[in-house]
Amino acid sequence: MKFLNPLRRTNPRRVALIAALLVPLGLLHAFVLAEICIAATDILFLAVMVREQNFAWARQGWFVLALLWWGWLMVCSLPLPGIGLVTAGWTLGFLQAFVVIRLLLFAVALQSWVLTTEAARRTLWVALALSCLWIGVESWQQYLTGHNVFGDPRWADGALTGPFFKPRAGAVYGHLLFVALLPPVMWLYGRGRNWQRLAGVGLAVLGVATSVLIGQRMPTADVVLGLVLVAMFVAQLRRVALVALVVGGLVLAATPVISPPTSRFRFLQATLEILSNIPVGRIGNDGPALLFPWPCSERCRAVFNYGKLNRITSPLSGRSA
Repeated sequence: MKFLNPLRRTNPRRVALIAALLVPLGLLHAFVLAEICIAATDILFLAVMVREQNFAWARQGWFVLALLWWGWLMVCSLPLPGIGLVTAGWTLGFLQAFVVIRLLLFAVALQSWVLTTEAARRTLWVALALSCLWIGVESWQQYLTGHNVFGDPRWADGALTGPFFKPRAGAVYGHLLFVALLPPVMWLYGRGRNWQRLAGVGLAVLGVATSVLIGQRMPTADVVLGLVLVAMFVAQLRRVALVALVVGGLVLAATPVISPPTSRFRFLQATLEILSNIPVGRIGNDGPALLFPWPCSERCRAVFNYGKLNRITSPLSGRSA
């Protein structure tokens, strides 16, 4: 095909690799950059595959299942007046389901074309590891000094925001943690010298402790689940995972002392979030007695009543709770 001839004079795989390396940076601080790089990788991949008449990648089992799932998303987003499934804004919902295909193509492009060499895979790992390190360092800076490099303090509920303005650090850090840490931890722990094995354990413990100190519950729960899976399926790191779990639990138990803002506000904020839409009825009127029935929680009940009477603003939703 003549319109694909310019690809012969360039190295599209190298261009796609550069674009893929920019995606982690874009997902951290510039979503538009990430979307442009994903689209560029998809277009280059499809163009090269069409030029080479190579479509074996499309017959992989996981990709076929992913396409079926994508089709189901679009069907679920279509308006069906006959059964009353028509909602305002359905067009936007359908378009959002339609463009999910870009992520599936990006994944198969990385697997089948961009990351087929060891050097490419190692380079992308370095980019992901640096992204994880960036979030971890900024979280510790905010924990120790009160502000990140951009001058942003903790979020209103006590969670560390890392290099972000909003509390995004926990989820992104949790997604990157195992990809970034498992290779060096396995390498260090597999060495013969004791100090190297200790360094591997220390690195794993530091990664888990950072997740706990960030102070976001679900991302921390995801990290705990990840450690359980590591202990189950990676025999070499079973002891490391167990040590990290124990130390992570100790750090969590110590948060009232070592990170008071996190422990002070998280439970109260979550409770107000849950009850914010129930202003009347037994739960709305008798919430403190139902939630805090023990004498030792008299202070919690007083704080709850203060929040209910004074309409404390929820820092996560921006509305009164």
